[in-house]
Amino acid sequence: TSVDVLSYGLDTYLSLTGTGQGTSRASVYRWVPGSFRLDEVNGAEYGWGPGEVFGWAPGGFSEFVQDIEAYNPLSSTLYTAGGDEFTDPDLFLAVANYQRLGKNVVPVDIYMWSVKGCPIPE
Repeated sequence: TSVDVLSYGLDTYLSLTGTGQGTSRASVYRWVPGSFRLDEVNGAEYGWGPGEVFGWAPGGFSEFVQDIEAYNPLSSTLYTAGGDEFTDPDLFLAVANYQRLGKNVVPVDIYMWSVKGCPIPE
């Protein structure tokens, strides 16, 4: 399992890569800042007392963005490239996949990212 964090514009993203039964994927989450919230359902998750519906909810990587299926992924890295004083750099996700074909081979899939997620070729 590997984790990478990158600030991009006003947002911060986390990529989490896991292997094992049912977890061969790279997942991306966006940081949601802490704030005072009205929440009638999840108060206990924030440490609020019984019956409390308003209080401080701590920040966390709680907004799921996308899962990308991968073959035995070793790690993933978020990075930026390009851009100039007039345009923002592009955001990329690189996923290293381990394969053993008589020797150790680590092919890397690179996805160009947008805040809407990255398109997966069919």
